[in-house]
Amino acid sequence: MEKQSQMSNFDIEKVSSVDAELTEQYGNLALIYHSYLMLEAPHQLSKKVFDYLTGRGLDANDLIPMYGVGYCPSPYNSMYERVTFPYLDVNGNCVTIVGRVLPGEEGNIDDGRPRYWHYAFHKNQHLWNLFHLIDHDPKITWCIVTEGIFDVLGLQAAGIYNAVATLGATFSPIQATLLHRYFDNFLFAFDNDGAGNRATMKALSLCRQLGYKSFGIAWPPQWKDAGEAGATNPSDLHDLVRDSILGGEDLEERYQGTRLLNIVKALHRAGGHA
Repeated sequence: MEKQSQMSNFDIEKVSSVDAELTEQYGNLALIYHSYLMLEAPHQLSKKVFDYLTGRGLDANDLIPMYGVGYCPSPYNSMYERVTFPYLDVNGNCVTIVGRVLPGEEGNIDDGRPRYWHYAFHKNQHLWNLFHLIDHDPKITWCIVTEGIFDVLGLQAAGIYNAVATLGATFSPIQATLLHRYFDNFLFAFDNDGAGNRATMKALSLCRQLGYKSFGIAWPPQWKDAGEAGATNPSDLHDLVRDSILGGEDLEERYQGTRLLNIVKALHRAGGHA
């Protein structure tokens, strides 16, 4: 109990405090990128951005204004030629901007740069999209935790709106405490790979230590992440989310006789539901 008390006794207001001048600069920069995409970008470029988002199963016409999506044209900026997403903290301050390089003609990254890049910030203190969920329906007591922005957007494309992203396969005690302010239960949907599975186990273990109720999705092998599942199989994804939240028994029955059964059992043991 002492460890649980120590881990959950975070001063969220302190750790979530931000540099007002820096967030104002990020906010202004995000607005410049958004304005460029909407008003100044050549038609061929703006069409490429819209086509990319639409190709991932997203409604670009709603998504771009809602999240302030933009594009950086400046070659003197590390965000150069990236689609940009402002990252707001729970108070609506822009704590960083996340950029994604567009795929090249063959579907590969054009110049070998990392797909994603963001300006420096305290990543383990925030959750992308939580700001948009603060006024969520109080009847919804659970939230899906994913790795990336496009996982959240893919879930939205499937009609599942209460999701956040950690920007990586990690989940910190600070993030857990912050999220628990607004939701009673967490459903972890990290990527369907070794790193994602290990991160899910750690996150479930952390939540058990903190006394928070949590679950983990055991992905079928044909899906690599929540973004892909939401864009291509929304109906099956709804079923999987429902079964995962209901608890281990239904999910174990669903995967009886498959190689995923041990993963399912392990996820629910880690979450304290076995």
